Parts: sequence; C-alpha cells; structure tokens
Amino acid sequence: MTATDRAATPAARTRKGILPWRIERRPDPDRIGVYRLVAVLVGLAISLIVAPILSGVPVGDFYKAIWTGTIGTALGWSNVLTIAIPLTLAGLAAAIPYRLSLWNVGIDGQMLMGAWAATGVGLWLPNAPGPLLILVMIIAGLIAGALWIVIPTWARVAFGVSEVITTFLLNFVAVAWLVYWCTGPWRAPGVAGGIRAAQVPEQSWLPMLDIHGAQVNLGIVLVPLLPVAFWAYSRFTRRGYEVTMLGANPQAGGYAGMRVKRHLITAMLMGGAIAGLAGAINMLGTSHELSPGLTYNTGFNGLVVAVLAGANELGVLALSAVYSLLLAGGGSLGIIGVSSDLVFAIIGVTLVFGSLGEAYARLRLVRTTPRGASSPTAPPPSITPSLPGSTESEGAS
Repeated sequence: MTATDRAATPAARTRKGILPWRIERRPDPDRIGVYRLVAVLVGLAISLIVAPILSGVPVGDFYKAIWTGTIGTALGWSNVLTIAIPLTLAGLAAAIPYRLSLWNVGIDGQMLMGAWAATGVGLWLPNAPGPLLILVMIIAGLIAGALWIVIPTWARVAFGVSEVITTFLLNFVAVAWLVYWCTGPWRAPGVAGGIRAAQVPEQSWLPMLDIHGAQVNLGIVLVPLLPVAFWAYSRFTRRGYEVTMLGANPQAGGYAGMRVKRHLITAMLMGGAIAGLAGAINMLGTSHELSPGLTYNTGFNGLVVAVLAGANELGVLALSAVYSLLLAGGGSLGIIGVSSDLVFAIIGVTLVFGSLGEAYARLRLVRTTPRGASSPTAPPPSITPSLPGSTESEGAS
C-alpha cells in the first residue's frame, strides 16, 4: 500500500480529524427575512402543539382562550392591534440604528420621555383645540425622544463609548424622572395609590376607529405606513444606499468618502424620535395618563423584533404582528390559569426558531473531499513509457 493509499483510509482520516461535512457562509444570502419569518411560524406551530400538554388545563380550553383572546373575537382583535401599535414603532426605533450595528437599548426610556413631553404640553394647554393639541403633543414626544438619546450618541461618536451601556442606564433615569413628576407637580388629584399623573385633556385623546368591530386608536395608521416608508427610503435613495453600505462594511464606506459620523448621528436620533413617538401615541391612545409602567417592556420587545427581522423594516412589520398575537394570546391564557412561565417559554421557542431560520439563510453544509483521497470523477492519467526510437503513435498504442 502506497503512502497515498494509507492517507486515504478511514482510519487515517479519523486521526487527522477530517469530517465529510463543513459549515460555510453562503456567498450571497438572500431571502433571509422570508426564512426567518417562516421559521418563526414553524416554531409557533410547534409550541402551540406541545404547550397544551404541559399547561395543566384541558386542550379545548387552551385553544379557545387563544382564539377568543386574539383573532376570534372583536375584543381579541382590539387587543392585538393595540399591542401592535407601540411594538411596531419600538421595532423601528431599534431597527434604524441596528442597520449601522448600533444597539438602542434605551427605547423604554425614550418612550417614557416622549409620553412625558406630550403630557406636559397637554397639561399646559388644557383648552387648546383637539387636532392642534394632538399634533403639538406628538411633535413634543418626537423631540423629547430624540433629545433623550443625544448624550449616548455624543459619547459614542466623540469618545467611542458603547451606546449599549448609556442607553440602557438612561432607562432608569427616565423612570426616576417620571416618578418625580407623577408624585409631585402632576400628581392626579384624589389618587389613593399608584404612581400616575393627571389625565391629559379629553380633546387630546386619539380618536377610535372601528375596524370590522375591533376598536383601536388612530395610531394604527402608522403601523403599516412608517415601516413601508422607511423601507422605501432605505432601498431607493442615495442616503439609504449609503446606510446599507456602511452597515455591511464601515471601513469601505469611510474610504469611499461617506460621512460615517453623520449617518451614525442621524440613525441614533431617528431611533430616539420614533421611540418618543411610540410613547406619546401609546399614552394618547390608551391610558391617557402618564405613569412609569406605561411601556410594559415594549422597548425590549421591539429590540427583539428588530434583531430577528435583521433591521428590515418590512420584517419588523411582519414580526411585530406575530409577536402581538403571542402577547395577546398569552394574556388570555393567564386568565384561565396557565402559568406565565409557559407563555414565556412559547415566546422563547418561537424566537429560537427565528434565529435558526436566519442561520439557515446565512450558512450551509458543504460536503468535503478528505485530504489524500482520489477524486472519483478525475482518475489519474495512465502513462505509457515510450521506447527509444519509437514514434508517438507507436507509444500510444
């Protein structure tokens, strides 16, 4: 046995640690959003099949609660759409900076500051006409959300400080700031318990829409409008193209003359402004009063949606709809005694499947040819020695 044959034996391949498969990146991954969304739906289906067995309640009651709490009744649809409004906006607030590999972890704080600014305008102008007052309050929420992210943006651009730390810590500052105003200058009169401010004027409440029996505030118009607008901007404008290029390769974008810092600042401020808008819309459309628990961790849920969507605006829209169904269904399951831990497990499994879908879109298994093994499709050429004095045709025969 020659040295080549010995190297090609299975024992030799095992000793050298050569496997017949390897994982490599796809050269041009496409349809990542489709794979991710399909994977989320598969994970949701598997979870909903297994969860009733572990819930401790009759299977019929389990599915009935989900049906009536989501799409089976007008009230269920109202809950889903109401959750989807701030969640979609929070997803956009995270997705826009995430396109440049920036992590906006302070969406909850920016939402609270947007609601705070809107409340201040409403209490300051209690007799203003309704449409004008709503417009001014929403603008105030946009500005407050953008201002709340100025310090993290400046620290990142000027000193390279991680925006993850600064935006996250400002969440606690925002909560403390709201507690002061809700227990002090803006405290609701006659409130026995709880931390909340006085209600904003009734003319500033967002009008309610009737969508096939489901009651939802006017903010639902922004749910499909903003994601589609930002998607079109990122795909069909020069600045959107530059953001895409910088997100893929910041060094190459800098060498090409793109203004990296300007795009970073714009993305962060835009994310903060949309988060402030989400807070103002949520307050004007649902609670009508300011409180530290206004967001219900919507900011962190929006960050999860943005990451799973790969910062794709249309993906944010689709995954926000799925996530809103999960949250609304989880609330209805809690009413019939299903543990909240099981609800979180359903959400967790769904998110894990979404990550697997992204991995499948980016990576692939490739069969390898072990070192030293001859290729079956390319046999070694046979060499026939020629005798001295013979012609070329004689040697070939």
